[in-house]
Amino acid sequence: MLRGRAGTEGSRRATAGYHAGCAPCRAALVFAEVGLDAASVEAICERTGFTRGAFYSNFETKDALMLALIERVAGEKIDEVAERVAVLQARGEDLEPGALVCQLQDVAFEKKQGILLTSEIRTRAMRDPRLAET
Repeated sequence: MLRGRAGTEGSRRATAGYHAGCAPCRAALVFAEVGLDAASVEAICERTGFTRGAFYSNFETKDALMLALIERVAGEKIDEVAERVAVLQARGEDLEPGALVCQLQDVAFEKKQGILLTSEIRTRAMRDPRLAET
């Protein structure tokens, strides 16, 4: 589930774009492969099937798309962790913080593209205070 930042035009457009067939999922691959700065709108459009006009009607900028991705990825990770904790609790497993981290570690580190996208998100957030707030 995408969790948008309420009240901003960019987030409303980003949220609307996310629900249009998961184009941001395909755009995430472009960001993971080459990074946000090197990803051209043309490359994103080619991967997502958007025309340039469709891209800009859904996202004001590449940064707005990246913000939608950040919100989506963070929401998915929170949901995955909550589900995993519920399973561990149901099994009666040790929920001491150290043991819990060991049980949840694979949620954060999965496929190569996920690792690359997460690295790109973290790097971007360190450079852009707006993204760091997300």
